[in-house]
Formats: sequence, structure tokens, C-alpha cells
Amino acid sequence: MKSVYLCHPLSDDPIRNQLNASRWGVWIAQTFGCAVSADWIWLSQVLDESPANRKMGLANDFEAISRQDELWTVGGKISSGMVLESAHASSLGRPLRDLTYCGGRSPRGWSAQR
Repeated sequence: MKSVYLCHPLSDDPIRNQLNASRWGVWIAQTFGCAVSADWIWLSQVLDESPANRKMGLANDFEAISRQDELWTVGGKISSGMVLESAHASSLGRPLRDLTYCGGRSPRGWSAQR
């Protein structure tokens, strides 16, 4: 089974983006049969936004990325954090899959069976 790091914008609307990213992750798991990693979703639900927490979060993200087969970007746009995560994945030779062209909303109604 392929393992995928899910890269999605967060900071402009954290609560909405956490939910949307979770929906993307479920869709990717169901549609492509991938194991999806997105530690930043639960970290951002508990930790306040601060420089120290952002630094720790990115360090955790980079470690998670190093353990995944690929990095997939979703969510309609590329944020500054996504640029850093994508660059890290590239530096490790991980393939990148950009689905941001699909738009900001998760493909909630999409299904691999259709």
C-alpha cells in the first residue's frame, strides 16, 4: 500500500481547513487505497499558533514526510507551509502529486466506484 503525506493550506481558516483536509484524506484513502498521513491536522487542533509551535509542527511534518512514499497537495492553493513541505519532499526524492487544480473543496461526493 502506498503511503501519502497530505499537504493542505491551514492558516487562513484553520477549523474549516482541518475538516476539508480530513475529507480529502478520506477520499484519497478510499479512492486510491493509500495510507494517508496528516499529523498537522490534530497538532493544529490542540496547539496555539506561535512561532515555537509552528517550528515544532514543521519538524514533525518533515519527519512524517520522510517516512511517506509521496506528497500530495490539495486544497485549491499552495500556502507558504506547503511550499516548505513540498521542497522537503523533493529534496528526499519523493514524488509530488498536485491536486490543487481540483479546487478548494474536498471531493466529498467523488467515488472511485463511479
